Amino acid sequence: MAALTAPTVAVFAPLGLAPLLGLSALAALVVLWRQGGLDALRPGAPGLMMAAVFAWAVASLIWSTDRPVSLDKLPGLAGLFAGGMLVLGAAKAMDDGERGVFGRLLVTGIVAALVLLLVEWLGDGPVRRLAGQTFDNEAARGVSYNRGVTALALAVWPAAMLARRRGRLWALGLLVLTLAVFAVQSSGSAVVGLLIGMAAFA
Repeated sequence: MAALTAPTVAVFAPLGLAPLLGLSALAALVVLWRQGGLDALRPGAPGLMMAAVFAWAVASLIWSTDRPVSLDKLPGLAGLFAGGMLVLGAAKAMDDGERGVFGRLLVTGIVAALVLLLVEWLGDGPVRRLAGQTFDNEAARGVSYNRGVTALALAVWPAAMLARRRGRLWALGLLVLTLAVFAVQSSGSAVVGLLIGMAAFA
């Protein structure tokens, strides 16, 4: 269910991604243990990349202007990487049928997030109003969704590749919807994320 809900959570409640990742990682660990597939947790290239990023974060303490604050971030970063490795391990242990279900849920989740974001922007914030939140001005509303839209931009290309298995029109529709949302949102970082994703999955 994380594949279905994570895109919407990333946009509208980004702080909720941490507990969602924690629950997903715990579920992944239980599944791998019950299936005897703990070998899938071997680091490999993704693990080495995460370790390199964490080592750089630790090294950055040398020139940090506020080391106590920086130190406070390290446990969360370590937990993020550990959870990510568990989820990646579970993904590697999936069979073809499970991967198909995961892919469909991920595409559905991204489309739902994009549609909700478009409705939120064109409808004067119905989702935020439903949660009892308001914005002081249009600029504040745009900034509040910038992080989530950028995360979606990075996830769109793998989702489009999955959607293409059902036909080119599915993938094209997903990309058109994404471009429509980005045009409304006017997010420079999302455009950069979209270009990075295109380069990575080209």
